[in-house]
Amino acid sequence: MSVPVVRVVGDGVVECAEGDTVLRAALRAGLGFPYACNTGSCGTCRFQLLEGAVEHLRADPPAWTERDRERNRWLGCQARPLGDVTVKVRLDPEQVPPHRPVVMEATLVEVTPITHDLSGFAFELEGPDVEAFVDPERLRLVLEAFVEALVWWAREGPIRISAERRDGLIAVRAARRGTELTPERAAELFEPRAPGSGSGSKIGLWVARGVAEAQGGRAGVEIDGGLAFVLELPEPEPSFPDPR
Repeated sequence: MSVPVVRVVGDGVVECAEGDTVLRAALRAGLGFPYACNTGSCGTCRFQLLEGAVEHLRADPPAWTERDRERNRWLGCQARPLGDVTVKVRLDPEQVPPHRPVVMEATLVEVTPITHDLSGFAFELEGPDVEAFVDPERLRLVLEAFVEALVWWAREGPIRISAERRDGLIAVRAARRGTELTPERAAELFEPRAPGSGSGSKIGLWVARGVAEAQGGRAGVEIDGGLAFVLELPEPEPSFPDPR
């Protein structure tokens, strides 16, 4: 059985796996299809359908307006091709994924309310390893220092580690709930401490900060309902073959 083909005007042809949306198919092929679903800017992934038929996964997506319907515009994150289609969209080189999206099994482990209509979701993933454009040994050293500090200075629930790309940076965040530290006291953990001055490593975070700065980045701490250590590193330019 043949899979649907998505023709992006002026930018090539993409095969769309069963159940995939136009956006996911384009990103898997290495195209810079614009989207901002992960930052709450719904509607960035709009495209114009020139030929063929699609259907939205959700019948009434909030970002799909009456004006969109009149102009035959659809949402890339919601539109599933019903056959071969031709679409028009302005691709963005900044949206070319450094890691091609893959299908992975995930287990929902926590839901955290953020506002009255917005929640954060934490998942545990199972699937293939992914590449990271950072020095793995240095990253390991920094994360070990973060985790050790969280074990000593935050006592509630699991340690959550997340990573994202933003503004040319790779940002890694390790967090845990339940801390009595003030922001000022937490910042002092990055300074060398004398023996007997408290729990945990006396130089681990200090070394972690030095490692981050040596790579042109930074290591910091946040107190926001818990304790979080943040690592930001400049993202090297990835090199990929032309998927077309």
